[in-house]
Amino acid sequence: MRITAGMQARLYMEMLRISNAQKVKRSAAYNPSDTITISGAAKKMSQVSKNNGPSSNRRIDESIDLQSYINKAKEKNAETIKSAGDKITSRNSYVSETDVCYEALHDKYNKLLEVAKSHSNPEAYIQDKYCNENSPYYASDLTDEEREAAYDNEINMLKYGKINGCNMRDSLFRGITFPNANEEDENQKAFNRQVVNSEMDNLFKENGIEDPEDTELSFSIDPYSYNLTVSGTEDKGLKEKIEELLNSGDNSKELYNHILSSSRYGIAKSTQFTQNGFRKYDLYHEALDVTGIDIRSLTEKDGSYYTDDGQNITDIFNSKLEEMAKSEKPYVPKQYTRICEETFASMIQKMSYDGWGNIPDMTLSINYSDNKLQDVCQNTNYSESYNKDTFIKVGDSLCKLSI
Repeated sequence: MRITAGMQARLYMEMLRISNAQKVKRSAAYNPSDTITISGAAKKMSQVSKNNGPSSNRRIDESIDLQSYINKAKEKNAETIKSAGDKITSRNSYVSETDVCYEALHDKYNKLLEVAKSHSNPEAYIQDKYCNENSPYYASDLTDEEREAAYDNEINMLKYGKINGCNMRDSLFRGITFPNANEEDENQKAFNRQVVNSEMDNLFKENGIEDPEDTELSFSIDPYSYNLTVSGTEDKGLKEKIEELLNSGDNSKELYNHILSSSRYGIAKSTQFTQNGFRKYDLYHEALDVTGIDIRSLTEKDGSYYTDDGQNITDIFNSKLEEMAKSEKPYVPKQYTRICEETFASMIQKMSYDGWGNIPDMTLSINYSDNKLQDVCQNTNYSESYNKDTFIKVGDSLCKLSI
């Protein structure tokens, strides 16, 4: 199943709407009439008097060794690189900082769930602990944000057996500063580069290809056929052998997607990647994947594209999509079929307005030397940035996080 960027945006908005509705439902679950309004000073005094020690949340926080989770992630990522094969894969199993946090949170709330289940009504106990300031179970040693995060996590663990996402406001991460989403994304790009470099090296070695000294090869890939061409060498035999290898299987497609992910967004600021070029690439493959039709063979008119016998591509797309929705392998989850249809129609209309031929094709290139891929036309070379150390801040100390 392939989901375009436009469709991802619409699906995200729909999921956000559902999430917000659930939050409203959650906030209404606890009856505020069960509480008494008291002054801030009185609240602090009552909290101190009711809690003779740390809450179960803070006791469990202290028992969890985040460094051990980090070390396990580092070992798993190192093993993924070490076990790279001889086929190019653009996306690899990466244990991120968020994954580390999620695993630690999951273990924390498994332990808290055991405490909750020791009560006759676990859900009422959880509500009391986080919402009722007059309850003997009230977690007064948490901040308001920490209580809100803890309530969501513990209720989800009780009802669904898992936490929903990774809320960094949880008390487990008090005093800890993690890399932000952009930094984490850059770390993952660098990790994927390490894996792809290893795969390229294995592929070439197994087929008797040695990286020529003082030579920088260049690979260029067509965005539609994924056909790869090699330049930068006068050795015709080497050029043909590399092209044959990289055009076999899904190698060239995976390499294109790897270059795309390395140049799109973030700090790369690539001049190869353009929103219009990507939109054109996205539309071509969306139409081909669902209808089997090469949109370049169609006639543009009246805000859409038509086959020789007069069929509108959006009608064909909708018909095929609905057929797939009824099958065992829907193109998107069935409930999102309508969103997918609307997104495709919008993409077609926009492309018809702009004109297919007026937008340059997004051919992507990358160089290869010293047994590594070398990014071009952008600020960052991910073959050189992988050894950059990442740290999390724990209080006043820095903890190395090279995962």
